[in-house]
Amino acid sequence: MMQSELLDLLTVLATLFNLAGSAVQDALFPDKRSEAQFQLDVRGALRRSPSIGIELDEHANAGGGITDLSFRGIPIELKVESLTLFALADGRRFASQAASYAVARGKKTAVLCVLDCSPKNGPPRDPSQLVGLETLENGVQVCVLVIQGNLQKPSALSRGPVRQ
Repeated sequence: MMQSELLDLLTVLATLFNLAGSAVQDALFPDKRSEAQFQLDVRGALRRSPSIGIELDEHANAGGGITDLSFRGIPIELKVESLTLFALADGRRFASQAASYAVARGKKTAVLCVLDCSPKNGPPRDPSQLVGLETLENGVQVCVLVIQGNLQKPSALSRGPVRQ
């Protein structure tokens, strides 16, 4: 991977990691969202970053498909899970799509960002367990990041089951 691509990837990830932290700290995604709504949220966060700004592309063509977002050719694929808790390993099923876009753009890296707004009955998960790197057989590395949404308020967690 070229140094410039690595720097571009880190630029994107810094903003997305900030969004993931804010999602837990500030309950940015208090309930279920559509993929289109999530894309607007991510696009807004990335555009507000001075190091990204207008260089963020939306719906660029790549490999016969259309990327959600991209920065200097690095595809940023967005997904939303609203039914079951999304584990980091679940990102494998979407990694090939992101990797295909990367190859079509001449890149060795891609980002897969998943908003998990499934029902939750416990506290937020440790963010360090929600980021990983998938290396595909074509050599593309896909950074998978899970953002937590639809979280319980801390005070709701201290309430036991309702008594009759």
